[in-house]
Amino acid sequence: MRKYHSHLIFTFILLALSGSMSFAQEAKTINKVMEAAPARAEDSKDKFKEIEEREQLDLDLEESRKVQATITSKNVAIDEISRNQRSSNFYGQQSDAWNQQIQQQRQDANGWLNYYKSERYSNYSSTEKKITPAQQQELDNIVNEMGTAVPGTFEYHYVKFWNSNYSTSEFNHLEEAYKVAPNKVELYDDFIGYYETTFNESKKKEFCQKWYNSKDIPTAVMNYNYNVLMSVAPNGILITNGEYDTYPIWIWQQVKNIRKDITVLNADLLGVEHYRKQKLSKLGLKQNTSYTDRHRFFKELAAKNPNKPIYFGLTVPPQTLKPMKDNLYVTGLAFRYSSNRIDNIAMLKSNWERKFNKGYLNTANKGANSTVKKLNSNYLAPLLMLEKEYQKTGETTKAKEVKATAVQLAKESGKDKQVNKYLKK
Repeated sequence: MRKYHSHLIFTFILLALSGSMSFAQEAKTINKVMEAAPARAEDSKDKFKEIEEREQLDLDLEESRKVQATITSKNVAIDEISRNQRSSNFYGQQSDAWNQQIQQQRQDANGWLNYYKSERYSNYSSTEKKITPAQQQELDNIVNEMGTAVPGTFEYHYVKFWNSNYSTSEFNHLEEAYKVAPNKVELYDDFIGYYETTFNESKKKEFCQKWYNSKDIPTAVMNYNYNVLMSVAPNGILITNGEYDTYPIWIWQQVKNIRKDITVLNADLLGVEHYRKQKLSKLGLKQNTSYTDRHRFFKELAAKNPNKPIYFGLTVPPQTLKPMKDNLYVTGLAFRYSSNRIDNIAMLKSNWERKFNKGYLNTANKGANSTVKKLNSNYLAPLLMLEKEYQKTGETTKAKEVKATAVQLAKESGKDKQVNKYLKK
């Protein structure tokens, strides 16, 4: 889960949904929706794969525009990917650039940190952050070199723990990093994640409070996650994917005591075996599938526990959701899994009209970073579903309101052409 945020890249497949229909029931209309995409999309047999590729292409094109007048081999400070995701090509170039610098300045701890981050991020796709054994070995080599070149620094201890993928045996490095730089906000999610996996609720709450007090998380992100919580039924189990769709929810629960009935299961933290086994056991969830195949794991988790209200955030990668697409229903900013047909439109309307914090959407994206804009683009599918329903029921004022919000968010997230074309049909 480390420093990554993945927004819903197949939003426009959802635009075809209406009534209580699930993905499969509207499969015939997907091709029509996809006509709004580039021409190359029309011949793709695998729409999920095609849209992922288009999303990566969008990142590459966006990056190309940013660097038209800049030599990309020049060293650039690497932002956390959750704050500002850039293309894999960019990160690859920056990895080479930072590597050259640290070879000349071996004691440059910040240079080492940027080298590690750019190398790690270069391995991520637009939707997932899988690290192959060969790639992990490269990262291990960087960390080993850091241990020789810049031992005892914040950067070394920080990267040492990050690279361990939440290993409890390396927690002392996170503690050392905190001793050196206790005000570094980027440490807080690591502490929260660690204490979640070790079931230390008091320490988890302490660092949720620290992060909240820092005012580091954008207000728009906090509001988005409040609405995610409002999309889930009482005592629901919510599967999340990244930093910005997990930790703000825990902050709402731990600091603000909002919707503490909901259990959040982060996909990356579930990769910690002892935590996964204990957590599923405490929740009474049946699951025998290996976690090495996450897509199958989550499908069977949902299917084998029909009496549990299981939800998936709209930020969960499409590859994870594809195996269960026949049984997913939009209820707001989350999908409800159900093997039986449900009236999700009624749920969606109730959540939107009575529970959501909507006022911030009128101004939230102005001046916001790209991650916030992409995060808020997840509203598009639910809004257009609502617009269609309101038109159907003769609630024209409500239809105009949600349409206006959808058009605004689409423009701010670069999806205006697709949305406008859909609305004209």
